[in-house]
Amino acid sequence: MKILHIQHPFVPNQGYQENYLPRKQAELGHEVTMATSDVLPEKFTEQANESEFSCGDYEYHDVEVRRLPSLSVHDAATFTRGIKKLVRKEDPDVIHSHRLISLHTVQSLLGSRGVDSKLFFDAHVDNDNFHLDTVGKSIAFNLSKRTVIPAVQRSADGIIAVNPYCEIFLRDRCGIPADDIDFLPLGADTNKFFSSEDARQSTRNELGYDDEIVYIFAGNVLPTKDLENLIEAFATVDTPQKQLLILGEGNTKYVERLRRLANNLNVFDKITFHDFVPHSELYRYYNAADIGVWPGKLGITIIEGIACGLPVILPKSPATEFLIEGNGSSYHRGDVSELANQMETYGYNEHMRIKAANAAERIVDEKLSWDRIASRSIEIYTSF
Repeated sequence: MKILHIQHPFVPNQGYQENYLPRKQAELGHEVTMATSDVLPEKFTEQANESEFSCGDYEYHDVEVRRLPSLSVHDAATFTRGIKKLVRKEDPDVIHSHRLISLHTVQSLLGSRGVDSKLFFDAHVDNDNFHLDTVGKSIAFNLSKRTVIPAVQRSADGIIAVNPYCEIFLRDRCGIPADDIDFLPLGADTNKFFSSEDARQSTRNELGYDDEIVYIFAGNVLPTKDLENLIEAFATVDTPQKQLLILGEGNTKYVERLRRLANNLNVFDKITFHDFVPHSELYRYYNAADIGVWPGKLGITIIEGIACGLPVILPKSPATEFLIEGNGSSYHRGDVSELANQMETYGYNEHMRIKAANAAERIVDEKLSWDRIASRSIEIYTSF
């Protein structure tokens, strides 16, 4: 099967859907190509090689990547030239257009006209990444609901949601019937993220941890992650030996605000603010920790932590609660006292942590490995 993914952005060596789904489909024997922009988003400038964003053809893990000239406005709206021409040249069996609420949806609709390709769109709306907080956004979304979404429903063979919150959004906010929506979650690479006692001991030694209970957050350090609540909860956790590891880069002013908060709460010496580490090294830090806490917005790092056998504490939301099946707990977002109580419970109870770790391995094996997700994507493509 020839599969063409249309996606902006594509940043190599990350853990996102676009890094793994096409790659795993190629490993299943399919011919996979990705059409993407030549735009390097600002938040990845310190992590990515700028030379890999020039227009041209590249290959990553047996996936052919076509970088096309693009125009981007503040990383929010990106128009990529040449998609229609590329679709005709590739003549794919399947077109998978990523992120329904984007300009690429319009381009995918136009580009697929006149070709005998199945057309699929996916959506990535979660518990804190879609806000109609300006007049322009509200006008654009309402216009899209009246024009683009109906065109998608007429033309698409399938519409895919990556979490249950997104399914609800597509049904209730976009008017797409539930029967027209397929579910295909994000996942983790189980060849890269797994439980390792050797990684645990070596990384704890490197970080200076001994017998402490270590809580970890990993991901983009941004206000939507609610890390103030995490620090406030951590400060009240009554565990004699405790450490908090905040791993990732983000908004400089926000990081400084978190540091001041930690100092004011007298826990600065118990918190490590660790810079970005390469994606291939993240598993070491998950293994070094005892409990993962993501108090705010959904992130792919949650699933990667689960793949390492990490018990997790997440906010109550359809975007995240489907990730918990005996491998952790959920709390009402913003309730610092409830969060602290759950952190303390897991901190004191080793049996709960072991039980959660075993459940985490089962969940990933059953539904959150990229190998299984790629196989499911082919089932979706061929069911129409």
